[in-house]
Amino acid sequence: MDHYAMLLLVALFPLVCSRWTGEYDHFTFAQSWPPGVCADAPREHHTCHVDKQVTTWTIHGLWPTQGSEIGPHDCNSSMKFDFSKIASLQKDLLTFWPNLYNDTELESFWSHEWTKHGTCAQDLPETTGELNYFSKGLEMNQKYDMLKMLSAGGVTPSPTEQYSYKQFMAAVKQSTGFDPNIECSYIKLDNGTDFHLVSEIEICLSKTDFTPVACPGSENSSKGGNQSGSYKTVKSQSNCPQHYNFNYPPIQYVLNRKTGMFELPDDLIGR
Repeated sequence: MDHYAMLLLVALFPLVCSRWTGEYDHFTFAQSWPPGVCADAPREHHTCHVDKQVTTWTIHGLWPTQGSEIGPHDCNSSMKFDFSKIASLQKDLLTFWPNLYNDTELESFWSHEWTKHGTCAQDLPETTGELNYFSKGLEMNQKYDMLKMLSAGGVTPSPTEQYSYKQFMAAVKQSTGFDPNIECSYIKLDNGTDFHLVSEIEICLSKTDFTPVACPGSENSSKGGNQSGSYKTVKSQSNCPQHYNFNYPPIQYVLNRKTGMFELPDDLIGR
């Protein structure tokens, strides 16, 4: 290869990488609270179930993010999801990155996350390939354990006690040093009353060492979406109530839409 051809190859390499990975400057790491996801499931036309091994905040996704916009998306259609490549992680995935929509194929959630987000993170050794990408997500879930971070800040699950938006924000910031993005599920009870509970918390991570960084325009972007893959970008404050408290129920409790109370399912009573 002559000198000029080599220079051309070097010049084009970033463009080739950009084509397959897209431009992004940090990761959004989103964790879901299963009761919030399940409370919202009927509105998303799904049924929902939380298996007994799920005892903490679960992973929604590890998303390449450019500025305040989630994305790029779907960077390489040739990189088809292959569960066999992450089969060794199945136990941990079912516990910490589960598909809560039990009317969909078990692997569909992981397939979606890989196709839409994982394929765009192929420029880093830590997230290259399915095994590394999902392993990194699981690692982040242990490192930034939302249940522990909130508890350290005095915010613990309760079937009756409610917490303010500021309490959630302060508890996470105490552990990470930065404001998170917080999402709530809005449910209308049978009597027409609006009901709110926390469903997702997102923190931003450095692309270089996966440590917390400030989210661009933190507190002003709603980007999480749901397990169906319905994503939104709203440049406004969190959709959680700002002037009154909302709910953070224990993980196995379900909402009674008639009474507005959280109850332990019959099959768990007495255990």
